[in-house]
Amino acid sequence: AAFRAEQAKQKSLQEKKKKKYTPFPPPQMPRKVDLELESGEYFKKKKARGKSERGAEDSKKAEGRELVSNLKKLNKGLDKPPTEEPRTNPVLAQKINARKRKLDSENAGSADH
Repeated sequence: AAFRAEQAKQKSLQEKKKKKYTPFPPPQMPRKVDLELESGEYFKKKKARGKSERGAEDSKKAEGRELVSNLKKLNKGLDKPPTEEPRTNPVLAQKINARKRKLDSENAGSADH
């Protein structure tokens, strides 16, 4: 009998702990964007953002123009490629000259005949 009495007390305690049933969930918290829209701040920020983006684009264009003008200045003298003088090997030049003299002397000797 004592056991049943304890069970009854426990059941009554558990019943008291039940929470109130709410059929609907709590309302959703407004987002940051929603709050900005209500106050009108959102559109002010949008205009300022557009100005800053346009300013960034203008600065990029100015940098591009500056780079192009600098490149044109650098490339003014580079229209024609530099001409290189042919390099000669002194040993090879001596051999060529010796052969030319030999051929000239042979041709001169055959011209006499």
